[in-house]
Amino acid sequence: MCGLAGYITQQQISKENLLEKGKRMGETIARRGPDCCKTAVFEKEKYRAVFVHSRLSIIDLSTRANQPMEFKGHVILHTGEIYNYKELRSRLEHKGYEFTTNSDTEVLLKGYLHWSEELPALLYGVFAFVILNEESGDVFMARDQFGLRPLYYANQHRFFSFGSLVSTVKTAFQQPLSVNWKGIQQNFQFQSSVYPDTCLEEINILPPGCWLKKEIKKEPVIYNYYDLATTTSTADYTQNVVEQYDSLLKQAMERNAVADVPLGMLLSGGLDSSVLAKIAGEQQLKFSAFTLTGKNETETPNSEHLYAQRLANQSGFQHYLYSLSSREIINHIDELLSVFEEPVSFLEPHYFMGKYMQDKGIKVALSGLGPDEMLLGYHRHQQIKSYYQHSIFSRLSTLLPVVNHRFRKLKSLVSAKSIPAAFIALNEDIQDILFEDLFPDKNNYLMAVLPAVSNNLDDAQQLNLIEIITKISSHHALTADKYLMHFGVEGRYPYLDKDVVEFQFHSPEHLKWSGEGKELQRLLAAKYLPEEYLERNKTGFNSPWRAVITTPHFRELVLDEISSLRRKRIVNNDLVEELTSEGITEENWQILLYAASLNRWWENWL
Repeated sequence: MCGLAGYITQQQISKENLLEKGKRMGETIARRGPDCCKTAVFEKEKYRAVFVHSRLSIIDLSTRANQPMEFKGHVILHTGEIYNYKELRSRLEHKGYEFTTNSDTEVLLKGYLHWSEELPALLYGVFAFVILNEESGDVFMARDQFGLRPLYYANQHRFFSFGSLVSTVKTAFQQPLSVNWKGIQQNFQFQSSVYPDTCLEEINILPPGCWLKKEIKKEPVIYNYYDLATTTSTADYTQNVVEQYDSLLKQAMERNAVADVPLGMLLSGGLDSSVLAKIAGEQQLKFSAFTLTGKNETETPNSEHLYAQRLANQSGFQHYLYSLSSREIINHIDELLSVFEEPVSFLEPHYFMGKYMQDKGIKVALSGLGPDEMLLGYHRHQQIKSYYQHSIFSRLSTLLPVVNHRFRKLKSLVSAKSIPAAFIALNEDIQDILFEDLFPDKNNYLMAVLPAVSNNLDDAQQLNLIEIITKISSHHALTADKYLMHFGVEGRYPYLDKDVVEFQFHSPEHLKWSGEGKELQRLLAAKYLPEEYLERNKTGFNSPWRAVITTPHFRELVLDEISSLRRKRIVNNDLVEELTSEGITEENWQILLYAASLNRWWENWL
């Protein structure tokens, strides 16, 4: 994976001006691609442009595979990996195309000349790419099916700009940018803005499964080439369902292992990453396993890192254990608040794992992201199942008093009339009170980003789509991308392979939220893991946040930022005063961190 950036204008600006713009854009993506940085300038009668690429070399490490790459008047910038590039290359060779590199980027470029807009639908992988027609100045850009690689853009009267980061596109502007209140509202509700919005009015993110075409003097055209909701399945879920799922996952593991560099795996010791480790061991795939634990966990007998260590040994992996201390979090808290490029209410562990993997020479990290969202393994899914699907709770909703925000949340949940409404109700929290004056019609605001209720989909499938939109594509994958790639480490997700996701999506409801949820995954895990692994409660990473929030530095940072935020009068100051008067506690530290992060973002971005 790499970093890409570009700027196109019809104004006849000088080469020096273009190079300066390219330099500023390149500085924002340098950490994403430390192996090579190249800039290409285009001075044409119709347009002027600059393309910049920072390369993280993973497939074909030779300089011939550096970008920008040109062929027959077309220039490509590409970030990510195309897992089926060898198959596509073979098809193109049969059509007479010749290749000078062993890279997936060259396959993309020549594939576009052959298949045009049909190319993205043929791809398996994690990708975002941009192709320039040098003669016309037209730009074609596309993003993978589930948005596992970001691609931002700005369409302005005087220019069109794009990049791997919001900060990349922001450098194209000379004037201050405007806050996008819709994006801010989504951010505090779902922990991130939801595509196509960002927290800035002038900058958008290309939605997953879409391509965009921008012709000179015309507005961009966006086409949705992939829609999970309209896919069909030929799978037989009445027999051998675990074997079918296992076969697809093994195929996905082989695809995700395509690389010319050593591979790493994020092995938490939880159910999903443990299954990946066992499959990889069975396939004799070579990985180094990385586990992150809190400093105070290392002596705890039932900590998940002990299971991870045992699994790594069984699978033949080299195992690295990184113990994270509260001091390290405090020392890096400024970057923790800035790398995501939006306000945050969390202290993201991917930052430290990316740093540690870079130190060990690892460029690729496989992750177990996916089954909890696609097979409904979170507690919130069980809550929706319990309250929304049982009409008795709806009838009792009128009797519930609104004593505080928790009662209000419960009342909204049990009176919800659809899965999207139930999901929004479940996401209600004290943040709603913090911004209640700004968003009196917040439910209408949020419903607009969620899929419409469909009679063709069951409740579990509707919840799957919501999880993809608000969690996987808009938050989880972007979080991992930005924090890992800050250290030049590419995240890959076998469970989010297109074939695997479609199999999960079309699975009957009883294979999703039966019992504790994630039933299909538990059946698969029983094939690979001993019973003691299956009976453990889900714990996740136990960050030393309790120690962090008691430090004077954290308290000073949070309270100083909140003091500045109150002067801006964009939040419920009475609530802020009430919360801060209680001190920073285990109950309120995330909302206070969010308020502090919002102020920091406001002052740095607007």
